[in-house]
Amino acid sequence: ASKKRKRRIPTITLDEDGEISGEPKRNTSATVDNFEASDQSEKKHYSFENHESALVPKAATQTKVASNDPRGFRMTPVERNVLNNAVRNSVYAYFANIYDVPADGNCGYYVVFDFLAENGMLPDSCRTATDLRRLIRDFAVEHKKQLLAHGSYFARLGYWNVAHDDADGSRAEKIFHQDLSRIYDETVGFQAGCSSKYWMNANIVMPLVALIFGINIWLLSADGDPYFDIDSGRPIQDQPYTTMYSINEEQNRKDVQREIIKGDVAFPIETSERRKTMYMIHVRGNHYMAAKKSESSEQV
Repeated sequence: ASKKRKRRIPTITLDEDGEISGEPKRNTSATVDNFEASDQSEKKHYSFENHESALVPKAATQTKVASNDPRGFRMTPVERNVLNNAVRNSVYAYFANIYDVPADGNCGYYVVFDFLAENGMLPDSCRTATDLRRLIRDFAVEHKKQLLAHGSYFARLGYWNVAHDDADGSRAEKIFHQDLSRIYDETVGFQAGCSSKYWMNANIVMPLVALIFGINIWLLSADGDPYFDIDSGRPIQDQPYTTMYSINEEQNRKDVQREIIKGDVAFPIETSERRKTMYMIHVRGNHYMAAKKSESSEQV
């Protein structure tokens, strides 16, 4: 797949396939407290849309779905040389192993599902990555008011906030539903793989996952990203960078904070905090993998 040129970010991209009509069913049992706006400045943000294509590492393309695995996918250890030299030593000094998943358009959701299942966080109704997609979508619809509120993560970073020309909020709501339709659509058979429209956009999905399950998320973009500035033609960020999505909770109100450390591999400080941290690696601008600190419970 050819790389798409994107506007400078932050941006909001409208769906070329038309408007989303109606709201999907609200059947998630997940709940969340009121969100609290952060006073911390977040001046930059970069897009982490997944781009699975011919650039997917060889190890990823050879991963096969386990026919006897009820989850529908298999975790496979990868060779060290899949990661580039700039991050390889740091990553393998911190993690026991890196695990690959099938490159069928669901890779990001497979990694998230594996972590949540391993830690006993999924409800009984969530048995596959497709179920997880549905749960995330339903949660966002159920909590639309909080997610669209002024000062929330999505509003202050410009994802669902177009207040300068959206007095009644209709455009923000339209974009909200268009983004959610890329997470889950009843008409799409995700188990058989999906088109690029439905690949994970971590800047949308990761905060939702953090809020639903009360976890922190560490994401290493090992090769930078594949996007170019539309004016200069130069890469927006072609060096490794680390993104941390963390829950900020005060007086039972939750919000997501995002911190980006550019040009290096940064690891979270180990604390006694009750929140678990999910570790993910984004390689070659197009594929997600799981980073594991322990080898004791992985399925291979």
